[in-house]
Amino acid sequence: MTTTIDINGTLTLDQSSGSQGDDTAITSDLTGLSTTFKDFLNGLTGDLQLSAGQLSFADDVEAAVSGAGFVTVNPDGATISKLFFSDSSGNAFDGDQVIYNGSPLQTINGENIYFHSYANGTIVLATTSATEGAGDVVAAFYLNVAGDNLSASIEMVTFEAIAHPDSTNSNDSIDWTNLLNVSSTGSLSFNFDGLASGNNLFVAVGTSGAGMVVSGIHPVIQADGTLDNSGDNIKTSQGGIGATIGVNNQMFDPGETAVFSFVKGQAPGTYNDIDNMSYTDFIDVTDATLFISQTEGSPGTNFTVKIGAFSAGGASTNPESGRSYIDNDLPDAGPDLGNDAGDSALLDDTAVDIVRVVIKDGNGQLVTDTTVTNSFVTFNADGTITAQHLNDAYTVQWFTDDTGTQALETFNRFQATAVVGKFDVGRVDLSQGVTVTESVGDKLATNDDGPTVSANTAVQLDDDALTGGNPGGTGDVNPDTANTTGTLAHSYGTDGAGSTLLTGAGLPTSSTTEGAFIQTVNGAGTLLTISQIQNGVAVAVVSVSLSNTTAGAYTVTQLHAIDHAAGLDENNVSFTVGYTTTDHDGDTAAGSLAINVNDDTPTVSANTAVQLDDDALTGGNPGGTGDVNPDTANTTGTLAHSYGADGAGSTLLTGAGLPTSSTTEGAFIQTVNGAGTLLTISQIQNGVAVAVVSVSLSNTTAGAYTVTQLHAIDHAAGLDENNVSFTVGYTTTDHDGDTAAGSLAINVNDDTPTITKPFDGDQSAGNGTGTHETLINIAGQQATGDFGYSIGSDRFAVYDATHSDFVDQDGDPSNGIQLSLTGNLTGLVPAPGTTPLISSYATLQSESATSATFNWQISYDSDPNTAGDQTATAGGTLVFNKAAGTYTITLNDAADGFSFDVLHTAELVAKQPTSNTGHPPIVLETLVADDNPDPQVNDGFYVQFTGNLIDKTHPFSLTSNGEGSSTDTSFNFDQGQPTPLTHDMISNSNETWVSATQSTNGVAGDTIQKGELLTLRFFDSNVGIQSEATDPTATASAVAMKFDGIGSSEDLMLILDLTDGTHEITRAIYVSNSDIYRMGQVPSPYNGEFTLDNNDGLVIIEQNDYNAAGEHYVIQGIQIMQSGNGITGQAIDLNGTTGTSSGGSSATTNLVAFDPVDNDVLKITDIGFVSTQTTTPDAHLDFGVQVADADGDTTTVQHILVDIA
Repeated sequence: MTTTIDINGTLTLDQSSGSQGDDTAITSDLTGLSTTFKDFLNGLTGDLQLSAGQLSFADDVEAAVSGAGFVTVNPDGATISKLFFSDSSGNAFDGDQVIYNGSPLQTINGENIYFHSYANGTIVLATTSATEGAGDVVAAFYLNVAGDNLSASIEMVTFEAIAHPDSTNSNDSIDWTNLLNVSSTGSLSFNFDGLASGNNLFVAVGTSGAGMVVSGIHPVIQADGTLDNSGDNIKTSQGGIGATIGVNNQMFDPGETAVFSFVKGQAPGTYNDIDNMSYTDFIDVTDATLFISQTEGSPGTNFTVKIGAFSAGGASTNPESGRSYIDNDLPDAGPDLGNDAGDSALLDDTAVDIVRVVIKDGNGQLVTDTTVTNSFVTFNADGTITAQHLNDAYTVQWFTDDTGTQALETFNRFQATAVVGKFDVGRVDLSQGVTVTESVGDKLATNDDGPTVSANTAVQLDDDALTGGNPGGTGDVNPDTANTTGTLAHSYGTDGAGSTLLTGAGLPTSSTTEGAFIQTVNGAGTLLTISQIQNGVAVAVVSVSLSNTTAGAYTVTQLHAIDHAAGLDENNVSFTVGYTTTDHDGDTAAGSLAINVNDDTPTVSANTAVQLDDDALTGGNPGGTGDVNPDTANTTGTLAHSYGADGAGSTLLTGAGLPTSSTTEGAFIQTVNGAGTLLTISQIQNGVAVAVVSVSLSNTTAGAYTVTQLHAIDHAAGLDENNVSFTVGYTTTDHDGDTAAGSLAINVNDDTPTITKPFDGDQSAGNGTGTHETLINIAGQQATGDFGYSIGSDRFAVYDATHSDFVDQDGDPSNGIQLSLTGNLTGLVPAPGTTPLISSYATLQSESATSATFNWQISYDSDPNTAGDQTATAGGTLVFNKAAGTYTITLNDAADGFSFDVLHTAELVAKQPTSNTGHPPIVLETLVADDNPDPQVNDGFYVQFTGNLIDKTHPFSLTSNGEGSSTDTSFNFDQGQPTPLTHDMISNSNETWVSATQSTNGVAGDTIQKGELLTLRFFDSNVGIQSEATDPTATASAVAMKFDGIGSSEDLMLILDLTDGTHEITRAIYVSNSDIYRMGQVPSPYNGEFTLDNNDGLVIIEQNDYNAAGEHYVIQGIQIMQSGNGITGQAIDLNGTTGTSSGGSSATTNLVAFDPVDNDVLKITDIGFVSTQTTTPDAHLDFGVQVADADGDTTTVQHILVDIA
């Protein structure tokens, strides 16, 4: 049989205080253990009686109780009768010494430990004596066996600390070694009740775990492995007492033998094919019992059986299953099949001597036991026995183990042969005479108790607390020191006290690295010194000392300031001080004490503000609204700071919180040199970065500074002498790199302009009473007076259209910088009446640091007695000499009263058609209606507008009347008599619509653009718009054209259609941009007819521009283009000046080429046709002047009063 014992897992009792792992809580009276176990232990007497100390120890470390199936028995068909603790031989303990890893297992006090068995082997006591009942109980074990003896739990309890050999492991585990075992005993029976009746090659009963195979001694098989009836077979029968077997029939006949094998791995059943024999192992036993079911014979037959025991196949031969059971020479075929004497597998079985036989009758009564008396059994010389006088239901039991030898004699096969009479066999019993033993002690562990350590409250130190330290600071701790004395937290545990000693702080013992920490620990472990490499030298900074190594009493002292990590405010440097607590048996626990050393940081304090003043710069004006006194203060000093306990480092400038670059006018930027010793603040003035303030350090340890103003600052405008403030930052860094940020305020006061010489027109008198300036009303006249100012230190670096000492009085940047100009005229209406100004301006034209020039102009109604304004102008220049403090006014355009006849398209009386709807190709404007009642006399003035447009197939060309097209593109300039007369006009065959209104005169729109031609013809009567009239009947001596949107590049081409009443010619005129009058330039008398704004222009063509000497042509038509548009030739170069003295153009000489094609765009808003002029008065003017410095501070408005008479 194969009864086995399994130990399912491990069970650990931890001798640490309290419940651990597998521990089961118990009390001091052992409640928590099984009642049987508890009562047994509490009932111990004598030396074994448990003391209060032992019970308290057990209560402290608890017990270990396994689950119910910790020990399990697999009977494999056996009946288990007993389960108990034993030694490895299955014997009870009687003072066996416990040896662990080759050395005696001892208590913490060095006493050896011994095992003793109690309670039928279910309890084992471990004591300090090999003598039963003596010594102290160290531990106890209880096998709590289930009723069927197939399982058990184990309980384990200790009463003294057990010495654990590994002092390096505070949780060292010992087990109770393979000395402590669990053993079981039991029996097994094989019967044939489950087999069907029949003839079989072999049969198998039992289980695959423990079974028995039975065959005849001489079986024969066929080639395919099946039964050959010529050999032995096993006959099964359901007759008799239960099912029985016989050989070759229902019984064993004399001479017939059966072979019985105890095996593993064979499925039970009846088999007729040898290939189905598949057992894998044998079962070794020491005894077996053969049950004789029934006998057959005449009365008085001495039924006899011969039994031999064997170890099948020899001690090391593999199980003989399958065909090898019959013939070891297989797979040979043919004649070797069968149980030949020379080939039989049974031949190599080893005989085992039978040493004892017990026979019982059918009632179970002993018939014979050969160890007592023997009258039935013969022990044969070959080790077999012969038993006789048998009968129905008799049993024959035989034994092979010789108790006189140390070896265990076992067998796994036997042969039974009928000698006398017939019988059949009903079963085979095994009493299992071998006890099964399994080690359990090595599964029962007792863990060491080790010392423990627990958390210590951190020690706090602080550099602040050292001499010279600065209290407080970002990240500072309060209080500065805490827990500098105390006891290192530990417990020696159940093993008892040892020592608690310092081990270090996890630091090296030497270093050359700046800032690194090193340690030294004295040999006794009572003093730890931590040092830091500072400036190349090891400086002791912290010490930890112990005054009691058992209690672990410590003192922590800070010896010197620590160089902490730079830039982290009052951060901590932390040390973890290690210590080791060692208990009585040498187990150790490592603890730690945290020490945090808070940094000290430098501090900064308030600095007195620095005062600067633009007034103090060269040219500054002292005083003024909001001025400070004194102008400068605290421009040198020391930046306030303290380095604290860590010692001196540096104090350096960091900036003023400004960007390093900008393009924004007035913005401030900064630069700081790499050393942090020079800060320069600049301001964007006129697009250029101008250095205005510097701060420099002459001593970076002391923080000695100097502040210097380098240039005037552009302050906010209009706030008098206000301050611009800067906050200069600096950083104080102590010896270990901690920093503190400080600041120094700098206030820079503004400067403001002042009037140094009030206006006085009578410069020679110098009385400053504001005498009117008088100017003769003749062009070219001048007058000079006093007017001076000081702009102060805030002067402009450059002067341009947006940078001027003069305040723009109209607030419109598009008009340029304007002085206010008011006044009236007298003499145009009867006294005391005055004529108001229609408009006026005084516009800055140029300015420098020493002078400023204004162009001024007034416009007025030159004939107030006529309905509507007859606008005229007067103007000139006003020049300020800043250095001399004077002004000069010049009259370039005298004030005139005049009347001359100009017919304006802007003042048309009527037009055909009345609107641009439908894009009319011909427009006829009525400027003067023909209302003469005489139909023969036409006295009107009409202007016909037509237009032409270039496209890809219609370029401009020249024809004689401006109609149609030709291939001629070169203009023939008429040089006058006796040169043949020419009449070239521009045209093509692509006529387009025109826009002719009171405000627009354009081709295919309101403008004249590239590739466009506008043609005007004059008529004295209404020629209508049904068709284009090409023969003009009206004339004008001069033409003035007003343009809108004139810049600095526009020019244009004109073709004048001229007549002197006899001849008709055409001449071209080129008008350059410089020939176009701008605002303030329009000459008299045209300035009364045309008013220009900033982007308007006026072109004037007079008779002396197109007539050569002796010629008297007038204009009867005009063609206008913005460039030559592909036409070439020569043209008059217009002299834009008007009048007869210097205004004429060279009409036939010094000609210029046609303007090449360009992209100019012309917008004509008015065209005037001139016929007459007259002249006239006095003007009384008030120029309002207000001065402002570069940052917008202003004076009050000053008035220059001028009379023009």
